[in-house]
Amino acid sequence: MTCGLRRGSFDRFFGCRLRKRVRYGWFPKIEQDGGWTGVAFVNIEQEAANVTLRAFDDNGAEIASQPIPVPAGKKIVGMVDQVFQTDVRRARYFRFRSDRKVLGFTVSASGDEQMLDGIPALLEYFPYMWRQK
Repeated sequence: MTCGLRRGSFDRFFGCRLRKRVRYGWFPKIEQDGGWTGVAFVNIEQEAANVTLRAFDDNGAEIASQPIPVPAGKKIVGMVDQVFQTDVRRARYFRFRSDRKVLGFTVSASGDEQMLDGIPALLEYFPYMWRQK
């Protein structure tokens, strides 16, 4: 993610340009202890994307999986507990796969309102982690 202010770019999020559209990635952080985490997928392609978001606990066990259709040129944004149709309070990280390249990121806030952060979808170490399950 590259930060700076430049007008006219559609792939900006709070002044930060997201460099990579990806077909898979992971989000390493879900806020705990009264905080919240939101997730977003943006499809800037000409065809709809089918994203599957999977939640995992501390031990790497999958606890939920949710298909998320993302129409062409649109975004899907939601709080984690709204995106999944099952209880994901035990989740500690998420992984996703898509049939089209998408931009993915999370935004989290601490329960004491002292921290707010945004994290783009990560690729590092992902192929190793994906093979483990």
